[in-house]
Amino acid sequence: MDARAKRKRTSQDTPSASASSLATMAPTNEAVKSESTSRNATPFGSASTVPTNTVCPTLPERGNNYKIVDMESKKAITLVSGNLSLVLNPDAGDDGGWKWRYEEANGWVTFREAVSGCYLAGRSHGFMVKSIPEDSNNFVLRPQVAGYNLGVLCEITIAYDSVIQVLKPMGISNENGSTPQLVVAKNFEEATKWVFFKV
Repeated sequence: MDARAKRKRTSQDTPSASASSLATMAPTNEAVKSESTSRNATPFGSASTVPTNTVCPTLPERGNNYKIVDMESKKAITLVSGNLSLVLNPDAGDDGGWKWRYEEANGWVTFREAVSGCYLAGRSHGFMVKSIPEDSNNFVLRPQVAGYNLGVLCEITIAYDSVIQVLKPMGISNENGSTPQLVVAKNFEEATKWVFFKV
């Protein structure tokens, strides 16, 4: 075998330097898992505050139950004695009221409380629950850098007999030190950021 053929065979049998480098650069499963856990836990502080195994880091999926939590106050949307309230995660308890079933239909999202069967609904003046599905139960999720804004379809009267439907963002009001209430925010820039925990 002449020197030229020997060099050709050696070049074909030896992995390229670039392929070897790429293999070295690829993250291990342990590194990816560690990075994902760190990202999921960051908005809520320590892992003891929010169990990492309940975090839903992506858009919720149809047919599952979720706890809907305000990123800032860490309080969950909860149905208490027929009224909507915001309750800290550790105090939510196991009696229901905070498990919302995520459903999708015709491009809209609905949230149905798992125990009472009532739907989360919105009006131009605030939020409540309804026993039957209607347009006021139709929500959309707007992804943010962290969490999601919730928008609800509301009817607005613009004339004596003219009504239009607009998308209104969900926010939280703490006026005069009162119990936090779900309200319609001025705009999506001021809307509350929510995250979802699968339960």
